[in-house]
Amino acid sequence: MLTLVKQRIEVVIRRLELEDVLVFDVFQCASRRAKRRALRNGLKVLHVLEQGSGGEWRAMGRFIRLAAIHRLTPNATLPLRLSANALPSPTAFHQLPLIMALYKTIGHRLTHQGTSLALQLSDRRYGGYRIGHRSFRVVP
Repeated sequence: MLTLVKQRIEVVIRRLELEDVLVFDVFQCASRRAKRRALRNGLKVLHVLEQGSGGEWRAMGRFIRLAAIHRLTPNATLPLRLSANALPSPTAFHQLPLIMALYKTIGHRLTHQGTSLALQLSDRRYGGYRIGHRSFRVVP
């Protein structure tokens, strides 16, 4: 089962044209417990990758490439390495517009002059968010 999930992730990443920009750390395991955790994490990654029509992920791939060019990624290197633990929960994809939920998967890996560019909730009542020093509101 783990092999099938791994193969499916590879197929989806290729289809979304993300193989040069994203790598998910999921499948390093030796024990039976670690294999179960890897399977759970692999399914989580697959769920995240299969959100939307694909156009959103392709746009995010272009964004990540631009971020690397402008040195917003760690050491200006690609691909970005993401842990399955860092992925937003499935409910995040229902609470935010899809492209923002996708940004949330990578934003914590971006910095500008030492400032994190992670998407952060700043005002729950009014849908306020912050990236770096910029605040904005999301209207449902």
